[in-house]
Amino acid sequence: MRIAVGLIATLALAACGEGSQVGGRGEAAARSTQRADCPRIGVLADAADLTRFRDGGGEDLTEMVMDARVSGVRGQCDLARRAVNVELAITLDATRGPAAQGRVLDVPYFVAVMDAEGAILDKQVYQARFEFPPNRSTARLTNEGVKLTLPTAENLRGSAYSVSVGLQVDERELAYNRRRGPR
Repeated sequence: MRIAVGLIATLALAACGEGSQVGGRGEAAARSTQRADCPRIGVLADAADLTRFRDGGGEDLTEMVMDARVSGVRGQCDLARRAVNVELAITLDATRGPAAQGRVLDVPYFVAVMDAEGAILDKQVYQARFEFPPNRSTARLTNEGVKLTLPTAENLRGSAYSVSVGLQVDERELAYNRRRGPR
C-alpha cells in the first residue's frame, strides 16, 4: 500500500507538536506530549548517527570523512477530512573529518512511514548538503518542509501510523553505531 503519503517532495520532520531528542535503542519519541490522533514520530536510534570513514581505511580519526547526527525533530499535525497532515522539520549536525575531500558533504537521511505492526509503508531518502567555510569543520542544518498526508478512515486513525527519521547508513556504518552505542 503506497500511501498517498505525499512525502511531498520536501522534507522536514515532526509529530503533533514540537520536540527534540535522540538516543537509546529502537526508536526515541520526538515529542513527549502529542495529540491522540497523530502518528508517533521518532528517530531510529541505530540510524541517529552516521560516521563515515574513507573507503578501504580504518576506523580512526584520521580516516574519518564525516560524522553526522540527527539532533532534533519538530513539527505539526493537523486533522483533515479522511487524512492527517504532518509537517516535519529535521535538524542535522555534521562534522567534516580529516579525510574529507572538498568543503561540501552530502548527508543522506530518510523519513519512513510504518503501520501499527511496524511494516514500512513508504520511505523516502533525502540529501542534506553541508557547505563548510574554510575556517569551520562543524555545521547545523534544519530541513523544513517535508509534508506527509496519511489517509484515515473510521477504523484507521492517524495514531495507527508511526514515522521514523534517521540517517541512511550502510552495513559497516550500522555495525559501527551498534559497537559504539548511543551518544
